[in-house]
Amino acid sequence: VAVDLASLDTGIGKRNQHMRENHLETERFPQASFRADSLSGAPAALAPGAPADFTLVGDFSLHGVTRRIAVPVTVTLSADGAALAVRAAFTVKLADYEIARPQFLVMKLDELQRVSVALSAQRRSEGD
Repeated sequence: VAVDLASLDTGIGKRNQHMRENHLETERFPQASFRADSLSGAPAALAPGAPADFTLVGDFSLHGVTRRIAVPVTVTLSADGAALAVRAAFTVKLADYEIARPQFLVMKLDELQRVSVALSAQRRSEGD
């Protein structure tokens, strides 16, 4: 999974620009990515409509630094079996990825930032 960091939107245009240029350095490091290579705790099969929790382990890359992390995920197969929803959340320590902690006029960002991911996939219909 890869995310274009230039799509970051904090809700404030000037802050977006500041984060992209001065902290994430999106010109040099345009993406954050996670490549899973193992999982644990996954059921043998997904039951339609029932969430399944397990852990993905892999390499998370951000700001030119790659670290091995474990990410708890919840996967839900739709009742009709045609779609899959994946939700995950994990914490990133800015210093671990050599990102200077942003400090705005009256606000400082926490050293630990929570990353939330929501993905969906849909089965292709015949002929696609």
